[in-house]
Amino acid sequence: MTALRDVVGILICEYDTDLVRNLRPIETTRVIMRGNDLEEQLLVVLALLINFQMPGSLAVRVSQDVKAKGLLRDTRCLQDVGTAQAALAGVRFGKNKAVLVAKAFGDIERAGSVIGWLEQLRTGEARIGKGAPKVRSNLLKQAGYLDEAPVDLHVKRFVKRVARVDLSCDSRGEKELKVLCNTQLAGLRFREYDLGLCPGVLDKLIRIHCSPDKDEFGVPYRGICGISPCCDVCPARDHCPKYA
Repeated sequence: MTALRDVVGILICEYDTDLVRNLRPIETTRVIMRGNDLEEQLLVVLALLINFQMPGSLAVRVSQDVKAKGLLRDTRCLQDVGTAQAALAGVRFGKNKAVLVAKAFGDIERAGSVIGWLEQLRTGEARIGKGAPKVRSNLLKQAGYLDEAPVDLHVKRFVKRVARVDLSCDSRGEKELKVLCNTQLAGLRFREYDLGLCPGVLDKLIRIHCSPDKDEFGVPYRGICGISPCCDVCPARDHCPKYA
């Protein structure tokens, strides 16, 4: 057994309800992406793209407004930067984000389907914007690919403290995280998910434990292993090298 496996196992039990709640939107999105409702799929993609610069609740509201205007019935509408920017004006939506949306919708049309585009993102055949790895892996994770996860500050800090591994902050870090999960968490399960194969589930668990923010349902995360760790109240402190 490793410290990482012990700590993660304890946190899975401690945050079972939180983890179910935070995985539910991803599971819902995964069903949508594998269905046949193109307009609903485009609505989700738009919300995910907008979400990179604004709160998730606002991104969903704006996306629904765009759908109500009929702009998702013809993907060519949002492939034009000017149309995209005008359609989303007034919600801190600048030209750079309009370019991001226009490129994505153009790539989706060329791929022939949203799921085809997502698979191209996985293989690197297509890119989001300039190809930032965190944007790519976060979108894939939120779209239902839980074998993908970005290495953000919460993940990097948690892994360094618990596993004594300093993950890179670029695309190498994502590969390093997958190797770490495969070697130290294989067989450790949350419901149907094997954490050895699903760093996206670990990412959600770490956010619940570490972040000082709230989830998309307005429920506060625990904020225990943040910038200044609150080790005395950590349920896994007796197994954590940081506390020892």
